[in-house]
Amino acid sequence: MLHRLNHSIALQGVLALMAFAAFLVAAAHTMQPLPNSTWNPVMEADAVQSASEPSSPIVAVPAPVTVFHGTIAKDGSTFLLRETSGSVYRLAPAAHLHVRSFVGKFVKLTGSADKNAQILHVDSIEKTAA
Repeated sequence: MLHRLNHSIALQGVLALMAFAAFLVAAAHTMQPLPNSTWNPVMEADAVQSASEPSSPIVAVPAPVTVFHGTIAKDGSTFLLRETSGSVYRLAPAAHLHVRSFVGKFVKLTGSADKNAQILHVDSIEKTAA
């Protein structure tokens, strides 16, 4: 009797594994790309956007490169540019190694400003006379 019960449990386990394998095969088959098709995340995002709201073109416009004049300051681990006009910008973290030696000095800084976040992305920096 015990031997027959073990055989029945083993058979149920094998059948369950076969059913799971068939499920995986079916799932893998549905995930295969169609011939001559490519995945384009932009097209996918456009489809989602058009389904949820009226279409309006989204164009990423790079910030123009500008020349800034001011003094480099440090506030904790953040570097700042205090412009002669009185504006204060945080410098993007990528520039921290380059501007460290300019703290307290008047500089000419070339870069692009993210006006909303008040962050400058530095392209170049040089010490100048005030």
